[in-house]
Amino acid sequence: MIIHVLNQYSSGSSVMAARKSARSGAYPAFMMACLMLVCSTTMLFPQIPTGSGSGLFVPGISFSVADDPADMAVGDYNEDGFEDMVLVTGESMLVQVFLGTSGGGFDLGQVQAFDLPVEIEESDTLDYDADGFLDLILLSDSGQLYLMLGGGDGSFIDADLIDLGFSTITNFEIGDLNSDGHGDLVLTTQSGFGGGGETRILLSDGNGDYFLKADLFPNASALGIGDLDGDGDLDLALAGSTLTVHLNDGSGDFSVIQEEPLDYTVDQLLLVDVLQDRPDGIEILDIICLIDNGGALAFLQGVGSGVFSPPAEGYGDVINNASDVTPAYLGGEGTPAFVYIAAGSSSHLGVLRGHGVDGIPFEGHQSYPIPENPACMKILDYDMDGVLDVLIASSSTNAVEVFLGEPAGPDFRRGDVNSDGFFNLADPITCLQVLFLPGQVFAPCEDSMDANDDGLLDLSDPITVLAFLFGTGVPVAAPFPDCGTDPTPDILDCQLPLNDPCS
Repeated sequence: MIIHVLNQYSSGSSVMAARKSARSGAYPAFMMACLMLVCSTTMLFPQIPTGSGSGLFVPGISFSVADDPADMAVGDYNEDGFEDMVLVTGESMLVQVFLGTSGGGFDLGQVQAFDLPVEIEESDTLDYDADGFLDLILLSDSGQLYLMLGGGDGSFIDADLIDLGFSTITNFEIGDLNSDGHGDLVLTTQSGFGGGGETRILLSDGNGDYFLKADLFPNASALGIGDLDGDGDLDLALAGSTLTVHLNDGSGDFSVIQEEPLDYTVDQLLLVDVLQDRPDGIEILDIICLIDNGGALAFLQGVGSGVFSPPAEGYGDVINNASDVTPAYLGGEGTPAFVYIAAGSSSHLGVLRGHGVDGIPFEGHQSYPIPENPACMKILDYDMDGVLDVLIASSSTNAVEVFLGEPAGPDFRRGDVNSDGFFNLADPITCLQVLFLPGQVFAPCEDSMDANDDGLLDLSDPITVLAFLFGTGVPVAAPFPDCGTDPTPDILDCQLPLNDPCS
């Protein structure tokens, strides 16, 4: 079946999306006559994944998937209250549905597969027809949109082509742009001999009707949707040869507030608050761009009212060949980490630790080897232990690798080496005894002893404590002066005595 969509008339009216042919099956004909973009509040305003782990990961299980995995989406597709996963493929042209279980993980003995008419490279989830069941929207490798309606039991009916009547689609994002409670689509397109290349908006009116807005937005290689000026409406950031910021008046009409020329290609654009720049804790979104084929990040700091600083590049010495960058609160607080996959001969899962102070978005980096040719990544609580995990699909192994998040360590106070609840000369003395008289004193929490938080136990630690005690050095690293978990992962252990004041 082909769903045709016509452009918005100049008068502002819309046209009904009509079916080219009737669908057979259990769904009423009037429901199949049009595409309705409807989703829950949490889907219209996506939340950053949040867990209570340490920010470290260990390899877990792996399981086989269909050939040439391309993308994954998550949601409760069979309405049982557990998170499921959909995996779409390229060459094998399949949708696989992995159903979540009450104990965590997926039921690998009950994997459903549905044929696709084309190779797919991108997928997302919404309740398009407002029947309460999640559906799939798919982007093919040739730049066409397809819709698969969900049955609410983990099944999907055949993919339908959505005929939009313009050039190849390169990317799409979902959000409620006209504040009517229904999901809309922002589409980037590819320019060619016949023109095109503009960014377009497909609006739902919530009555089973949808239309293309007449507005033509600039060409973009990447886009982001978020509330950039804090007024409760979703705005747009588009990155092409110029980065443009478009503020929404709440009805889906936009005005350009800022333009920044770019001398690099933006691969991915994220709208995330990565800098704790307001003492009242109110979020101001920043614009973060993955650039140069995943070789660096560019930052535009939000200063309020939808205005941003000029772009500044960084982290080119840390990341390489990065893709699928995803923000996540791995420890549940502070600013988010950026988790990504990197392809090539040194393929790896990478984690940039959130820092957020002193103008530094990230500080600290971990990497974990993964099979070559990673295709996509999802962050979720796979084993339902409250700690975020990472799932990576690889086209070289046709498998999904699960990296399990490690739980956070105990609360401690850095610098209180002897765990007596006080911060005084006894602490550097204990530190020196541990260093030079091993085995003769009680081994303290190693993280408490690591006063400068460099992951090492050496003379710099008692020197740091002494310098702080006598007012000549920098403060002891967090957590200090209050108890807390270690904000930076390392190989140090922390075994606290029973009478430790943080226990």
